[in-house]
Amino acid sequence: MRADAKQYYYDNSAATSIMVMDAGLRPHAGKKAAKSDNSIEIPNVSIDPAKAHKIEIECLNSEDSKAKPDGILFIRVKTNLDIPVPTETEDFPDFQDFTKHPIVLAFKLADAGKPLAIAICYVKRNGKEGNCCDVIFTTVP
Repeated sequence: MRADAKQYYYDNSAATSIMVMDAGLRPHAGKKAAKSDNSIEIPNVSIDPAKAHKIEIECLNSEDSKAKPDGILFIRVKTNLDIPVPTETEDFPDFQDFTKHPIVLAFKLADAGKPLAIAICYVKRNGKEGNCCDVIFTTVP
């Protein structure tokens, strides 16, 4: 995959599934995710603020390793900036998919100090999401 594909297609809310397919890439699930799969383990998550309005996330499996469990394609990081926070993680307005560590969320300078809710889950190769970890509440550094 081209290095800029994630930035220009997958993390770009204006990019449609048709645009992604026209670029020869596989489209991701839409903003509303399919029903969660209870057979997928829930990741153990810790976050740390980093320089330049970033948050570093460590996501560990049940064996306390950064490796994704078998059959898992992505680590999905769902975010809700500002308030109110939706009661269901499926309703979080934004998400980004990561295939490996390090997981770093970057925010704009204007977002510094705003409340932030983060929920993380694993996603199978067929697109099914597992249950999210407990929602983490913090502020943008």
